[in-house]
Amino acid sequence: MQLFLDVPFTAEQARLATALRAQTQETARAERRAKEDTQARTAKIEPLKTALEGARSRLRALKANAPDTTALASSVDQHAASLAELQETHRLAAENHAAARRARQSDERAARRARQSSAARMLLGALEPEACPRCDHEIDDARRATEENEHVCSVCAHPLPEGTEDEAAKAVALAQIDARLAVSQGAETTCKDALDKAKSALDAGRAKHDQAVSNLAQARSNTWFTHFEETQREVYLLEGAVALATGGTSGLTPAVAALIDVKAESAAEDDTTVADTTILEMTAEVLKEVVDGHSRALFAELNSEIVSIAHDLGVTNLNSVKLSLGGQLGAIKSGKRHKFSAFSPVDRLRMRIAVVVGMIRVGRRRGIMSHPGLLLIDAPTADELSEDVVHQVLQTLHDMGNDIPGMQVLITSIENAVWDIFEQSHIITSSNRRELF
Repeated sequence: MQLFLDVPFTAEQARLATALRAQTQETARAERRAKEDTQARTAKIEPLKTALEGARSRLRALKANAPDTTALASSVDQHAASLAELQETHRLAAENHAAARRARQSDERAARRARQSSAARMLLGALEPEACPRCDHEIDDARRATEENEHVCSVCAHPLPEGTEDEAAKAVALAQIDARLAVSQGAETTCKDALDKAKSALDAGRAKHDQAVSNLAQARSNTWFTHFEETQREVYLLEGAVALATGGTSGLTPAVAALIDVKAESAAEDDTTVADTTILEMTAEVLKEVVDGHSRALFAELNSEIVSIAHDLGVTNLNSVKLSLGGQLGAIKSGKRHKFSAFSPVDRLRMRIAVVVGMIRVGRRRGIMSHPGLLLIDAPTADELSEDVVHQVLQTLHDMGNDIPGMQVLITSIENAVWDIFEQSHIITSSNRRELF
């Protein structure tokens, strides 16, 4: 398997494991030396402690004089809620105004039609039905136009009765229509006033919200925040330096303590030793993932190639294979696990050829050139095979030799199919044409 596939980075992984063991031993020696230096280093941390106390004092003073942004943020929230209510009020006012406007326009159209059609006034009493009172079918403009022009009722489609107009009834009907129009006009005016008032309130609410947001942004851009962040960063750095020097976490800010592995840092002679070990460990971990991932991809492609070649060679009902580095085939045939020994002699020969050809093809496709490019096969059709199978086996070997650059395939066979598949110049035989190479 190593000869055919040369799984990459295995040698590098072994060398890295050796280097990691050596580095671990060096780290252990550094830890022993570090214990001896602990007291000497402790005497040198007094300046750091003094600087840390000064930084903490400045940080406390800044916190005491911090600007109150809570009230500003609360103001922004309140104005945002108020603005949402004003927007909803404006939306409802706009919808009411639109509905009142449509009603006024409808009443105006009704008034015009009532004055233009005496027959309609006589029949309907100057009413304006929107739908048939029996079936609720809508009376559209086309039916109203027919009523106006052809004197056909827009409700029942019967001819309108002829007759003279009753002036008294006419006056009453027109008065009713005018009264309704006056009401709809008044309603529209009222809704328009409400809409204008809602718009003014919305504009004022939006201005207040924008001002509150501006006030909060201005407060947060104050130089206090810059000084506070710088001082807090200084405290963190000094706390970390003291922790590294003393090997303890007492009094540390939780954010700093969580980032420091005191045990490893106090045991190391210097940062370089610990960093080297950490880098090697991380590299070994990443390299292992790369090797495993590459092997998975390589063998996935190889397994697919083996199944494809086996099908071409006539192996039936083969679903999949899972070749391992140990050479186990792991075949699934007809949906069930199938040991290699359970294959028929003919299928075992086909599977061997499929595995060898598949490994060479996949290796060359991936640029794995560890295989020398020479394949020697003694009597590949020695088992009792049918003529079709013999032809399939020899044709596959012939195609592999031609398709893979730099590949040489040397076989021995006495099958007549050799003369049909291989070029005459590639065949070495005796005079009786029986010993074939």
